Amino acid sequence: LVYEARGSVTAEARALFERARAADPNDFRARFYLGLARQQGGDPRAALQEWADMMALAPSDAPWLAMVRARFEATAIDAGIDPATVQPSEAARLDAATRRDAAPPAAAAPSGDGAAAIAALPPAERERAIRAMVESLAARLESQPDDLEGWRRLGRAWLVIGEAARGREAFARAAALAPQRADVLADYAQTWSNELGEGRPLPPEFVAVMRRILAIEADHADALWFVGLAEAAAGNNARAIELWERLLQRLPANSPEGREVRTRLERLRAPR
Repeated sequence: LVYEARGSVTAEARALFERARAADPNDFRARFYLGLARQQGGDPRAALQEWADMMALAPSDAPWLAMVRARFEATAIDAGIDPATVQPSEAARLDAATRRDAAPPAAAAPSGDGAAAIAALPPAERERAIRAMVESLAARLESQPDDLEGWRRLGRAWLVIGEAARGREAFARAAALAPQRADVLADYAQTWSNELGEGRPLPPEFVAVMRRILAIEADHADALWFVGLAEAAAGNNARAIELWERLLQRLPANSPEGREVRTRLERLRAPR
């Protein structure tokens, strides 16, 4: 939705990001775009607060951390706000401290002053520095191929810098390590997002991943929707109706998604 709106976080997209964050407060993609929505809505300080909390909670080796810092600082400058006046909230600081106490020691990665230095570079140099960080993570994972979370971080990093094919490959490696985790498979499935759209056939590999998710989590909303689309396209209307009826039970009654599902069900049930 954001891509279709040329970078604008629409009301529908914002509502979906809110739902994503409610389901998982550590969904950093959702938090970033919610901050962007606040900036675009004319409340840069709220955007800065969202991003400050996000950076406080982020893993120190998150490849996207430097880019978020750069957006944070640029937004503050544009709004005439001293970045030093926007600090992580008390809740974010406590959460971050709890994670540090509970987490095992992490491998060294650019953070703190190093990340700030990268954020301060001219755009072309910053992009090279970030790419070097991502390449470094990729090289490490080749020698530590069982690092599930590392592959997930790498997949997200490749997508952020526009390397869709390499992002998909990294998420495929993660999916191979955790074939029974719906969240890992959902990360893999999202790499087909730019290939989905009204009137376009669903990629068979994408449908296969969605079927695997549905086998693990019978009420997974995205899997119910897309597998239903695949069944309807194949003429298996009874199966599509079954899946979408289950999906409809999970959606708010007056939501745009709920209305779309009801419309699809009516079409399938209509006499031919």
